[in-house]
Amino acid sequence: MNKDIFLHSVNCSFEGNIGYKDRANFYEVEYAETADQYFLRSLITPKVKSVLEIPCGVGRNALQLAESGAKVVAVDREPAMIRKLKKRIGMLHNCKNLEPLEGDMVSLNLQREFDLIIVPREAFQMIIEDHHALQVLKRLKFHLSRNGSMVIDLATFKKSKLNEQSIQPDYYDPNLPDGDKIFDWTKKISSGDIITRHRIQQHYNKFVEIEYHYDIRRLSGKTEKWVSKVTLRVYTKEDFTALAKCAGLIPDKIIRNYLYEPFESGAVRMIFFLNLGR
Repeated sequence: MNKDIFLHSVNCSFEGNIGYKDRANFYEVEYAETADQYFLRSLITPKVKSVLEIPCGVGRNALQLAESGAKVVAVDREPAMIRKLKKRIGMLHNCKNLEPLEGDMVSLNLQREFDLIIVPREAFQMIIEDHHALQVLKRLKFHLSRNGSMVIDLATFKKSKLNEQSIQPDYYDPNLPDGDKIFDWTKKISSGDIITRHRIQQHYNKFVEIEYHYDIRRLSGKTEKWVSKVTLRVYTKEDFTALAKCAGLIPDKIIRNYLYEPFESGAVRMIFFLNLGR
């Protein structure tokens, strides 16, 4: 799903492929989106005693979800992400109810159920093959309690017709021509290194490809350049509804934003609430 390629540059030796293992070192700086966090926290009602977030990255959501007091299990398939999350937990004193675990959505088997399962912003769309997407939903269904709810947040990758540009993915611009390279940001990470990111987007039928270009200036003076390509699946409301039903999950409601407003054509997001049937 992700192809991360290290590029040779001046003062830098070739080091092969680079993936989320390496990005974990600065992921909390790169992926610091907060637009959905109040919404996610609101999902933890008094009836919700256990929460599964998958994938969790380095804890963008999990750390604040744990503040609810519910038991939160945060799962990611990249060991480096989990190690980083454990390190962050270790620096706090009130996260005993947050459990980080390694695991893959396709083969998840935690042998327990949850009142709330969260698949955050566009994470499900990184599963680009239909049969894998169906398998993921079936594995998540296996972990959903009888009266539980599964929330899957999808981007439509369309222009906003409802003045909701602010909740577009921060790496996507519907007005950007395919193939154009644009500047994203320059940030300093905890190591003191400086990272600059550019990106290119490309549309293909049912997919959007985002190509990130990184320039990393190390404290040592060396400069590294590498590229990460991410392909995401684009769903229509009908596509995802059919997939969910095929997995035995019932769409309870579909909203278009983090204010719980009903989904309608032209929305930039589709947030599905799925259950096992009441």
